Amino acid sequence: MRVSNPPSWGYSGDFSKETGAVADAVFMGTVPRALCGASLIMALGVLSFGQDQPSPAPDSTDTPPATDSAPQQGTFHDAFRFHAYADVDYLREDNPSEPARFDIGEIVLFGTATISPRLSALSEIVVDTDGATSVSNVPVNVERLLLQYRVSDYLKLEAGQYRTAIGYYSTAYLRGAWFQTAISRPRMFAFEEDGGILPLHTTGISASGLIPSGSLGLHYVAETGNARTWGTAGATPTGHDAVNIALFARPRAVPGLEIGVSDYHDRFAPVPGLTTDRQGVMAHVVYVANRFEFLNEGIAASLCYGPANATATFSGFYSQIGYRIGPNWGPYARVEKLSVHADPLFLNLVSTVATWRNMYTAGVRYDWNEHVAIKLEGGHEADWGVPHYYQLGAQIAFAF
Repeated sequence: MRVSNPPSWGYSGDFSKETGAVADAVFMGTVPRALCGASLIMALGVLSFGQDQPSPAPDSTDTPPATDSAPQQGTFHDAFRFHAYADVDYLREDNPSEPARFDIGEIVLFGTATISPRLSALSEIVVDTDGATSVSNVPVNVERLLLQYRVSDYLKLEAGQYRTAIGYYSTAYLRGAWFQTAISRPRMFAFEEDGGILPLHTTGISASGLIPSGSLGLHYVAETGNARTWGTAGATPTGHDAVNIALFARPRAVPGLEIGVSDYHDRFAPVPGLTTDRQGVMAHVVYVANRFEFLNEGIAASLCYGPANATATFSGFYSQIGYRIGPNWGPYARVEKLSVHADPLFLNLVSTVATWRNMYTAGVRYDWNEHVAIKLEGGHEADWGVPHYYQLGAQIAFAF
């Protein structure tokens, strides 16, 4: 699975999602080995992920593992690592029913610890304050909680809750707003709790790695488990029948280019008693290097309820382009379109989730320093059954 980095197309003119080196160099601090036992418990309980690779193996002076089953101080092979991200937002819409407002946004906590040279654990916790009216209403989401075992470059195994490898954006960017260029995510990649139409999280097992392919740079992901469902009241999965297969290539001849496809299947009930078969195929062509960011993804998805022979189909895409001007400025623009066709059984249900038809967004990101980004963004949105409207947003995203 991909590893997210800050937008290094702005800092260095290149972009590597494979190593996580920029994020580690800037934000990760080392805790003494004497605290690693307690730190791992913290990582599994309340924190989250900074790097999807196990840290280097210890030198010969490390304390050997304990022989009994009780955890012992100093038995872990490397330091616990932690960093966090947050944002403050302002949004104004050309809509009398939506007053202008400030939001704290999200507080995202990441932690990871190495248990052995090949075994690591991570968690990613999101405190989502956006729109909450009181402290008691602030949700805490377990974004990821994983035990990872790296056999080799050709096989990495994960167990727990992970980001489903649907398309590119879902696994390429961490949840923190600091990572992504724009203020907003592409609408098709909205999270489930925000009404998103895609199952971006799965609890189960995953295998990923390289495919021997020379300069073509092929990678695979194979996943199975039970998925989160979209944000309608009462929506539930039916069991551990979610299956996703993804293939992507990173040709050595064109650094920064990635071309991929994924095929997802599961069964879920968008409302009680309506168990449907869901399928989604996504394709992407992405180039992020040499000061350019050019993201393109398309989707074709369907819901089918066999007893009534009823279906709903979704098709759409987004394209985002950005260019880095000097060391700090990064203007960007994005277009998104979605088409929905549904039989009467699904029509009202789908219209509450897939609300938008087309969106146009443009903005600029200014990196004040390596920890703080300031973004300004404007857009136009056309939804089903309501007049189109304009919106303006500002965001301060930071890492600490």
